[in-house]
This record gives sequence, structure tokens and C-alpha cells, in this order.
Amino acid sequence: MAQLDFPAAPTVGQQYAAPNGVTYQWDGAAWVVTGGVPTTPTGPAGGDLSGTYPNPSVTAAAKSKWTVAGSAVTPTDATKTVAIHGPGDSIVYDTGGTQKAHLGLTSAPGLALRLNGNLAGTAADDTTKPVWHTQLGGADTFQVFRAPATAGAPAFVLLMALDATGVLTVPSDTTSGAALTAGVRTIKGRLVMHPTTDVAYFMVNRHMTAVDDATKPVWQMGLSAAGDAFTLGRAAAGAGLTTTNVVLVDGSGNLTITGATATKASGTTWANPSDSRLKKNVEPYTQGLAAVLALAPKSFEFNGLGGSQDGLPGIGLIAQDVQPVMPEMVSVTPTKLAPDDAAPVDLLMLDTTALAMALVNAVKELSAEVAALKATATPVSTHA
Repeated sequence: MAQLDFPAAPTVGQQYAAPNGVTYQWDGAAWVVTGGVPTTPTGPAGGDLSGTYPNPSVTAAAKSKWTVAGSAVTPTDATKTVAIHGPGDSIVYDTGGTQKAHLGLTSAPGLALRLNGNLAGTAADDTTKPVWHTQLGGADTFQVFRAPATAGAPAFVLLMALDATGVLTVPSDTTSGAALTAGVRTIKGRLVMHPTTDVAYFMVNRHMTAVDDATKPVWQMGLSAAGDAFTLGRAAAGAGLTTTNVVLVDGSGNLTITGATATKASGTTWANPSDSRLKKNVEPYTQGLAAVLALAPKSFEFNGLGGSQDGLPGIGLIAQDVQPVMPEMVSVTPTKLAPDDAAPVDLLMLDTTALAMALVNAVKELSAEVAALKATATPVSTHA
């Protein structure tokens, strides 16, 4: 508003039309208002004013739009919702500490909640603490990220993602391999993806680099895309991380156990399909007495190589001895003799199914010889 510039030496009755629209007149002692005075309002006040004119009270703008009740603040008009416009940190929750919670919309778009860092991603509130970030929406996923403490811009790593189809993805720890750990006791169960090879494990009492309780044994179940096999391994208490496979199933369905006994509830032999309608190229099997006589049963102990149990006693045949006599009983499987070997070797395997059939033929041969001897023998008289 322009300043009032009254005449310096007025005469009695002289008038002055001021810039504010008011007319003043000099009465010889003072300037008196004679006209142009605005009409004084009457009635109830509104907006940020309360009471009635001509003497309303000024009410703070916030108080005119909000009602405070205890620790709650609600809109005065209950039919209205609160809209917060603006990108980035729309709401910052600050309890006075070094770290703050930042809530807002991202450009994806998505709803983001970040602890200890602004949503612009330029800095942490407290550079000595890590930054955590959760996000809803965006690529139609729920995601959890973490960035280690840093003085610069946080470098986030994805810890978990849940997509629109309900698929949960949890990247494994690059050292332990653990993606999911369960348990409240010292010994834990873990779902582990090997950090460097295509093998998934379920482990009890260990992860890739440490044992939970060295006084207890370790068990692990492995599914290997690299080795095309299922394994069940065990390490004795105090043996560390070096497990020995007690069960192995290869890609062809072959089952290997390292124990000396396989038990069925009935105690009978295993049954196999044998219907003639399932077979072709049927020929007589001719191995018999001569082959059986050429075999040399041995007693031995396993030496721990190739997944065997060191010191385990056994009785049987040696594959290298059987191979030239009954080669149909010997096969080859690639196996590492020691876990740290550079490459597998051809390990000889022995399947004694043919031996039972050779024994059948051997009995037939002996039976025929007995019958021939009976036919040519002279009867012995039992009378004097």
C-alpha cells in the first residue's frame, strides 16, 4: 500500500484524497477523515476466521481443516480424503534419531518405503548404517532390497521378489549358498543353491562353509543338474564338511547305496516285469558250469575310494576277474575315485543277475551227468 503524503502546510478546511481511498480534511490541528471509509462487514466470519464481524478471531489454517484428538489428527470434513502430491519422499517419518523412514511413489510407478535413505537414492540418512528398501508395484512385484553402509549413493542388492503369479525368488548368499534357513535351535535346516555349480541342496547342520554343531552328524540331499544325479550324503560328527554319499540315483534311474544291506519288509527278493509280451529277441542263455567254475569268490574290505565306506568288509567277486569270463555282468560308470580328482575314471560295476541263470544251467548240466552215470552204472546186488 502507498504511503500517505499529507500536504506540508495545510490551511483550515483543506482536503486530501489519500491513495487508500479515504478523504481527509485539516481542522487546524489534525487531519480528520471526512469520506471514503470502507463499509464495515457484519455477520458470521468464515474461512480461516471464526466468530462474527466486526471483531472476528483469526484461526490457524491447519486448525480449520483438521481436528486434533489425543495423538490423532483427522480431517474436519470426514467426507474428504487426504491427497499428498509430489514425487519422491512424500512422507518422511522422523522420531529425532539419525535414521528416517521415507514413503513415496517411484517412477516405475510403485509405492516405496525406505529406511535410512531418501527415495532419490542419492544418500543415506546415517552413512554408518545400511539402507533397507521395500517396493510394491513397479513391475507388478513386491521386492525387498538392501544396501550396505556407505558415504555415497546406496548400492542396492535384491534380497527377495514376489511376482504376480505367486512365485517367490530369493537369491542365495554368495558365500554360504543359503537361500532359506529354518529352525530356532543350534542346528538349522537350509535350502541351499551352490554358489558356483548347478546343484541344489537341502542341508541339516551345515551350509556351504560351516557346520552348526560339530558334535552332531551332517546330512544333505543334493539334486545336481551338473552331475545329473540325486545324492544323499552324510558326514560323521566332527568330520567337518566332507560328506560321503550313502545313496545315489543317476540320470538313468540306477540306484546305488553304500550300506551293506537293503531291507524289504517281506524279506523276499525284488520283483521285476517278466511277461513274454514285454520281450523280443529272446535267445537261450548258454553260460553254465564252466563259467561258474572259472569264478573266484573273494573276501575284502573297501578302501573309501569312489564313495565307498572305508573298512567296510565284503564277500563277493572282483569285476576285473569276472570280465573275461562273463562280460555281460560287468558295466562301466564314470566316477571320481577321490572328491578332488580332476576327472572321473571308468569304474567297473558288477550285476550278478546273469550268475543266477548260469547256476541254473550248471545244475542242469550236473543233473544230465548224474542221469548218464545212472544209466551206465551196474546195479549192485544186495543179496549174498
